[in-house]
Amino acid sequence: MVKWSDEQKLQYISIHLQDDAQRWWTQAS
Repeated sequence: MVKWSDEQKLQYISIHLQDDAQRWWTQAS
């Protein structure tokens, strides 16, 4: 397993959350 720093995790999570939110928003509207 790769050891990630908190900064990397936060970056990864925020990017993927934005991606999911965009997809969800597109389907919902």
